[in-house]
Amino acid sequence: MAIRNRLTCIEFIFKRLRHKSTEIKSMEGIDLFWIEEAQNISKSSPDVVIPTICEPGSQLIYTFNRMNDLVRSESPCDDS
Repeated sequence: MAIRNRLTCIEFIFKRLRHKSTEIKSMEGIDLFWIEEAQNISKSSPDVVIPTICEPGSQLIYTFNRMNDLVRSESPCDDS
């Protein structure tokens, strides 16, 4: 899936890193690569992504979801 700005011709491409790594590896001319929910990617995923964004000034952004550190095994409403 892709969205292209009609005025600037900038294209936003959406791919699943897990299942489309070979397609991503063959792409070129990427200025900005944003990985959403990066806590779920494999350790080898950057090996696929980094050569794709090798142009000077390119950026790689990782966004992580905050992990819930307040997980409890008991109910917070349990009075016993």
